[in-house]
Amino acid sequence: MVPCVYDKIIPDWSAIQDAPKDALKVLSQGFPEEEEKEKDYRKAVDSICDYIMKLHSKSVLGSHQKGLSNFEQIASDFTGRDHYFHQVNCYFLGQFLKGKGVIASLANTDFDFQWRIASLLHDVGYEYEKRRSRARLKELLEMVDDEFICAMCKQLARWEVVGFDVRRYLRRKARSTGMDHGIAGAIIVFREIVDLYDDHNPDHLSSMSATPDGIDWSYKNIQNDVVPACAAILLHNLKAVPKIGLGTTPLAYVLRLCDTLQTWDRPLVFGKQPKAVSPGSGCDINVAGVNIEFVAAVKILARVKDELIHRLNDIDVADDRDQKLTIVLRRNMDVEGGAAG
Repeated sequence: MVPCVYDKIIPDWSAIQDAPKDALKVLSQGFPEEEEKEKDYRKAVDSICDYIMKLHSKSVLGSHQKGLSNFEQIASDFTGRDHYFHQVNCYFLGQFLKGKGVIASLANTDFDFQWRIASLLHDVGYEYEKRRSRARLKELLEMVDDEFICAMCKQLARWEVVGFDVRRYLRRKARSTGMDHGIAGAIIVFREIVDLYDDHNPDHLSSMSATPDGIDWSYKNIQNDVVPACAAILLHNLKAVPKIGLGTTPLAYVLRLCDTLQTWDRPLVFGKQPKAVSPGSGCDINVAGVNIEFVAAVKILARVKDELIHRLNDIDVADDRDQKLTIVLRRNMDVEGGAAG
């Protein structure tokens, strides 16, 4: 059964000349039960990711998306839910919620740019959490510098996130074999994007004219958009920061919200064994004001409700015991107007 939620979150790209419309159609039909159709489904998701990444000339990041896809396909020691398809569905879900005006505090930010980075790349560090390799972790830690640490510390302070010391965490990991996949992803994405800016803007000009293809490589974008997106990735799975608020950390909040709600079409992966789709086919979502109605099987709702309560502040969650979850986001009007970053 095709998840009803696709009728709500899949955008209309019919008027966009170079958009992968056929790929969107394949995605909207849901993850295929027939194994021979999975390759076409994966190609469709590849096309969607490639298209979105090209919008801001960030195609180089596609290699990390495909690396995640390959890892979950061929790693014989991996067991868990899919994260590659999940990222794309999170992207569309976040765009849908933004369009409905659910997160008003993001109105003054370049949400589209930030969200492309945060949603489509938030799980690219998953290998570093699941495949515990000291050599691989050493390679990752070599990408860390004071620029990354200072940027993350300042953004977390700006978002009033307390109880987590980025520098101390990374220092401890020098003697470890694994890392939280959100922090690993933040390191990877930050380094790749800053290197791109350095290539196009070697003098680190705060403002500069857009290139002929319309891309603005002004260095101010790193602070205003790239850093918040990477900080949201860093926070999305961090157990040391169990709950975050809507008013203070809006971008990270949306990522945690979408990460939790996106339960449909997440194949279960058991190394090289056959895959089974997680039981999310009946999922649907409706939005009215700040009320989000999430519809799913009872077993899914129980897990989603528990995760929402334990991962997010400023939220009320009610279960009417009829396969429906009503989520009310409580708005703090005193801080709602500020831009993330």
